[in-house]
Amino acid sequence: MMISRLFSGKNSRQVMNKIQEELGPDAEIVSSRRTLQGIEMEAQAEQHEASIPTPADMQGEAETINPIEALRDKFIAAQAATTIPAPSTIATAAARPDNNANVLAGELAGLKSDMRAMKLLLERGLLNLGGQSNESATPLNARQQLFQEIFQKLGLDAKIAKRLLANVDGSVSLEQDWENMQNILRSNISLENKPIHERTGIMVIIGNTGDGKTTNTAKLAAQYVMQGEAADIGIISIDNSRATAKSQLVLYGNILGVEFHAAKDKQDLLLALRAMATKRLILVDTPGVHPQNKAEMQEFLAILRQQQNAQFYCMLDATTQTAVLENTLKTFKASELAGCIISKVDGCESLSPVLGVTMQHQIPISYISNGASIPHDLHMPDIDQLMNQAFTKVSTAQVESVMI
Repeated sequence: MMISRLFSGKNSRQVMNKIQEELGPDAEIVSSRRTLQGIEMEAQAEQHEASIPTPADMQGEAETINPIEALRDKFIAAQAATTIPAPSTIATAAARPDNNANVLAGELAGLKSDMRAMKLLLERGLLNLGGQSNESATPLNARQQLFQEIFQKLGLDAKIAKRLLANVDGSVSLEQDWENMQNILRSNISLENKPIHERTGIMVIIGNTGDGKTTNTAKLAAQYVMQGEAADIGIISIDNSRATAKSQLVLYGNILGVEFHAAKDKQDLLLALRAMATKRLILVDTPGVHPQNKAEMQEFLAILRQQQNAQFYCMLDATTQTAVLENTLKTFKASELAGCIISKVDGCESLSPVLGVTMQHQIPISYISNGASIPHDLHMPDIDQLMNQAFTKVSTAQVESVMI
């Protein structure tokens, strides 16, 4: 017995899924047209009463379905829908002024890409044919698993990656989906485009030992003097753990003609702040936090937090893993930060980990440090350069390998 039914959905792929589920892989597309709600298709198939599956049968089939075979069936059906309709169906198609029998032609490339993506994941042993062990989680499709693999290799924060995967649109080409992922990331990266000579108040540089606080404090001071007056800026160092850090700032302070104070304790810090009260900008270099100086550091930071015009900027090492960066922001209270300075950009393979962390905690990127040269290797962030350093390599090496 030949049966004919109408199916509708947001896009052609969704409608094809419904046709496959209800009429089976042998269904023929009689006609298709666009509507205000999306796509409407008329399909027909030969069906016998004895072969109509029960809900229990359909559930069992859904549990054992092979995604490669299902995608292949969609591909074959989509190809069939783009062929010239049989004479018996021309009248039905012509009766609809907005009929478009070739509406699926543009999606064949996307189906091919998905099949290639599945093949690639199968070869790498990454495609989970049996579903996820966590029953509450929604299983990832082939394209999402491909992107997940890329994000993991990039070291992107897992929470950011999860939000990105939720935006994967299977109705577009793989290349377009990848571009959409990058655009979402781009729109969520916050930049603070403010040159150092336009800043006022107290700028406190905090972060882990070895992240580049002292060197970048010197860069900021030098860039300020290049654009403004040396008499308008001062430097305070409370890093008593490293004599070299203090001597470096003393040297550059003398070269630049910038007033410098070293604070050994909280009393010294208060005196230095009073002495520099008329400065437009005060840079404060701090030590990294470790068990031996934790109590002293908290006292210093408490005094600085009491200053009405103090803002805290955290150094984030681009060569560090996500877990270390997260621990840094936990130590220095991410919610209190006015921005961050990303250091050692010249030595990292990808900026994805540090960019993911700044997005997750909504911290503006204030400056980018890509070398040790003072004052040249410190720049205001450029979104295009950041995205290129984060994704250019993987875009060509990973995504294009599965595109048609």
